[in-house]
Amino acid sequence: MATDGSGPALLSLGSINVDVQFRIEHWPDAGDTVDVQRATESAHARGMSVVLDPAPPEHMEKRLYPLADILTPNALEAQRLSGRAVASAEDAGAAAAVLRERGTSAVVIKLQNGGCVVATAQGWRHFTAVPVPVVDTTDAGDGFTGALAVALLEGRRIDQAALMGTAAAAIAVGGYGAQPSYPDRSRLDGMFQLLQEANARSPG
Repeated sequence: MATDGSGPALLSLGSINVDVQFRIEHWPDAGDTVDVQRATESAHARGMSVVLDPAPPEHMEKRLYPLADILTPNALEAQRLSGRAVASAEDAGAAAAVLRERGTSAVVIKLQNGGCVVATAQGWRHFTAVPVPVVDTTDAGDGFTGALAVALLEGRRIDQAALMGTAAAAIAVGGYGAQPSYPDRSRLDGMFQLLQEANARSPG
């Protein structure tokens, strides 16, 4: 996504699908990472930030880490990328530190229980989800990254953006299909407020 130049600009690469000035349908082999590199380099040259969802993780080459301002793997992807088991928030914090050492400014790890861990230069924090009925998890991770990107474009801090992503995923798993299960803004804002209140009461 990008703005018209009057506000923050951002390129969001979700699950190796790029929809801005570039579109990459898939990553069938490691050679295609050159397209991702070109997209991210061009985005930075235009003053845009880059959010990268590193799926599939086997194609996440080390040269791509410094090109991603924010990396958004799920727990399994973070485990494969870091070489560390990710079975808890503490594990995710440790795995995120490994990924940040490769040059990524921030890492947001999507946890299996619906929460997430946000890691920056200031350390990491666990944000919890609220219990929701799970119907279909298809593309909930993409919904997370998309909502996170929108929140960043609105000028929100990364912790607030991560909660917005968590809110989108929490709603998405309650319906069938990918895009049909994504929430409208009213539902998204309602879930975001609920998560803010829940995490304000929790030590994280």
